[in-house]
Amino acid sequence: MSAPHDAPRPASGTRRVLAYLIDWCLLSIPIGWVTGALLHRVDAALDATGRDAVFTAEGELVLGMQTLPVAALIGVALFYLYKTLAEAATGRTLGKTVLGTRVVRAGGAAMDLRVAARRNRWLLLGLIPGLGGPLVTLIGIIIAIRARRAEPVFHDRAAGTRVLRG
Repeated sequence: MSAPHDAPRPASGTRRVLAYLIDWCLLSIPIGWVTGALLHRVDAALDATGRDAVFTAEGELVLGMQTLPVAALIGVALFYLYKTLAEAATGRTLGKTVLGTRVVRAGGAAMDLRVAARRNRWLLLGLIPGLGGPLVTLIGIIIAIRARRAEPVFHDRAAGTRVLRG
């Protein structure tokens, strides 16, 4: 039987926030490549036509300013998938690995895909056009403040998970 000091400890708010920032910075590179390639194709198509937008023969908009929100949606979806799949597979993302934290179910069992998807679903608020980015940022700030108190934050309570050191 292990001593009480060997029991897993909750991760500090600082570690949680830094792990999130590391993940976001690392994912910004491939997300930037994907969205950059998309926007480059749009720009090339618009240059080829000499117009600000490309329409079909029926007058439907094919390419134009609507591509920017699509690129943002791709970024949100990629970040959600990364966090969900990584946490389901190992309980860690790259940021959590660097900072020595992991996500487990409240009872200590390993995560699965269903639990990881539930834990990260708040990130999908970023899909709300025009409001999603600021909303996810505000929620992230609230999470950071609450995590400093070593309390389970709302997405951990909703999913029945905990973030631990080690």
